[in-house]
Amino acid sequence: MGTVSAAAFLIIASLAGAMIVFAAFRQNRRWRAELRHLASTEGWQIEEATASGRNGMKIDISHPAEGWTLTLYSLSHSTPGGSSGTTRWTRFTAPDLALPEGLAVLGPDMPDGARIRMESALGSTGGVGRMILMKFLGPLGEDMARLQAAPGTGPGTLLATPGAETALDPVRDAPDLAAAREGRNPAQQPMAIRDTQGFALRQTGLIRKPEQLRAFISLGNSLADRLRATA
Repeated sequence: MGTVSAAAFLIIASLAGAMIVFAAFRQNRRWRAELRHLASTEGWQIEEATASGRNGMKIDISHPAEGWTLTLYSLSHSTPGGSSGTTRWTRFTAPDLALPEGLAVLGPDMPDGARIRMESALGSTGGVGRMILMKFLGPLGEDMARLQAAPGTGPGTLLATPGAETALDPVRDAPDLAAAREGRNPAQQPMAIRDTQGFALRQTGLIRKPEQLRAFISLGNSLADRLRATA
């Protein structure tokens, strides 16, 4: 490739990259405007902020009367080795269902082999299991280090700190939670969490469509009501 051709190629590649970034920016700006309109229509409050500087986004949608908050989070990051990635998640939180102490996590069903490997990793001194959990759940405080595979029957995989093994029992066999898991790979299924901050429903990725946001909030409220009914 000649000098002129190489320069032309670099210019075209640069313009193409700029166009992609600009299109993504416009799409994100349009989505934020639609989100603000949805919140106004539903009577929700919305608060937007950056997360960890300019590389992140955090949007909190809340209903003051009902007491719940929905958080949409996105953060781009890179490693010293040069690799990069983006962490995105959506979380519904009901703080009135906080535990006095401890932590319980209800995730998707796992094959026996994967469950055994996870239990082994949780007990490892290297903390591999906790690193895996943090990838899907984010930091959950010091109690995360005390999580153990919890005994019991029912759908899903239950992890809990000693004394919190029954904290999520009322939602374990919830039909609407089972329906939300159906047809999704385990990494995309919603996970229920209960700790000293309240009850949370967390899902990997940003939920963008209005009908999907409403459905996720409805599921969170339904599971929270189950917990309140047995409190």
